[in-house]
Amino acid sequence: MMYLLILLAISLAVSAVGWKYFIYFFSLGYGYGVAALAVAMLVMFGGAISLPTIALCALFFVFGCRLGTYLLVRERKAAAYRKILYCSVRYCMLHR
Repeated sequence: MMYLLILLAISLAVSAVGWKYFIYFFSLGYGYGVAALAVAMLVMFGGAISLPTIALCALFFVFGCRLGTYLLVRERKAAAYRKILYCSVRYCMLHR
């Protein structure tokens, strides 16, 4: 049970980037959270896991980093996407 609480704490810490912009909870927090959990599981269970489990953790790490980086680059480069993402409902309704 303690391992699950540690993994939950790691996930919450990585997802805390969402306090900057709400959408980051679902995008960057998820992507980098998966990567962080893969590393945490390798560290916590390093001596007791098999080769296929290590390979799966490596794939989760690569997937999480790829997803988080893709979302971060997309958000930084696309002005139209940024406008949709951060536009408040009231502002958008008034300025259509």
